[in-house]
Amino acid sequence: DGIDVSSIRTSKFPNGFFIAQDDDNDGLNQNFKLVDWNKIIK
Repeated sequence: DGIDVSSIRTSKFPNGFFIAQDDDNDGLNQNFKLVDWNKIIK
C-alpha cells in the first residue's frame, strides 16, 4: 500500500492529484484511488 501526490496538470486534475493504492475492492484485485488536489486543499 502507498500514497503519493503529483503536481502534474491534466485535463481532469488541473492542479494535480493525490493517489492512494489499496486492496479494498470487494474481493477483486488492488486498485488506486485518485483525488483532485483541489478537494484536499479546501
